[in-house]
Amino acid sequence: MLPIIAGSKLVWWFGVDAGVILMNRMMKSVGVVVFVVSANIAWSAPPPVPETPASVDAVLYMQPFTLEKSYRSDWRKDRPEVTKGVIMVLAVRPELVYPRQVKEPVLYVGDETAERWNVGYQSGRVVVTVRSDAAGEFDPSATPIWFGSPAFPENIDVAKVQDERRMADEKGVRPVVLARDDSSGENSAASGEKIAASGEKFAVAGGGRRVTFKSRDELGHHIAELVRRFSPQEKDLADGLALRANKPE
Repeated sequence: MLPIIAGSKLVWWFGVDAGVILMNRMMKSVGVVVFVVSANIAWSAPPPVPETPASVDAVLYMQPFTLEKSYRSDWRKDRPEVTKGVIMVLAVRPELVYPRQVKEPVLYVGDETAERWNVGYQSGRVVVTVRSDAAGEFDPSATPIWFGSPAFPENIDVAKVQDERRMADEKGVRPVVLARDDSSGENSAASGEKIAASGEKFAVAGGGRRVTFKSRDELGHHIAELVRRFSPQEKDLADGLALRANKPE
């Protein structure tokens, strides 16, 4: 990685190194080639890759959606078409989402790989979308959500998903609690455990009614607001998502 300075912010340039494919993939959503991180992350030694499979702590937000204009997901080998799905905000252990230059734990939701829209290391909150085209409506009470073996999501095929699901089942990974709506952004595993242990329910956004977006960019605009709310440390990423959505077609 080559450090560069943009204004008063420390920025890292992510090039063609396969180890930063996660960052590059998220940057396709934003339409830029730099990723803003805080200096304390950039200069500190990365934490060890956690043992997997590892369940997320809680689901903090959920919103079903439909797209008028579909897109191909880069988060699985077969690049499935996304026409509908669900937006979720997940409380996670920060070390599971530390930005690395090597393979890192892949986030699974049932039989799908989740599309991550932010990093979430500082906040412990990750905003994701999961397509529901193949399996119908998403049922969080029956769907495990976990981090599987370190890999690059674009190399994950159906057989690999099935292997990871089997290992998760054997490890005892179960559906996680729908927690209270907590946008405090506290960065600690303990906060996630507290959320999960509370068992407090929250209403699915919009009362569970599916919302429609014209395109992936418009979806990104909505997600930008969620990033600002749940992971305020990533305001620059959120601004990029919103900027792209506001561009004339």
